[in-house]
Amino acid sequence: MLTAEARVETERPSRYLVQLCKHFDDKGRHLGHRPRAHNGDGDAVALREMRAVAARAEVEWSETEGTAVLPWGAVCAAGPP
Repeated sequence: MLTAEARVETERPSRYLVQLCKHFDDKGRHLGHRPRAHNGDGDAVALREMRAVAARAEVEWSETEGTAVLPWGAVCAAGPP
């Protein structure tokens, strides 16, 4: 299994952690609000597939940690206690 880790210093870690988790929890509702390329039906198919994956996201968070489980893996984030 592939693993990646990053450390990001910020003045308001709790705010960004909650914002990220809420974005994952949105379940793809935001995906229709972006400009589309001129790719014919390919865009519609790709959008349907992205929404199907996003709908399966399982997200939990608090002010200090969050987890988003997606079909291909999990994203875990933690801030200072």
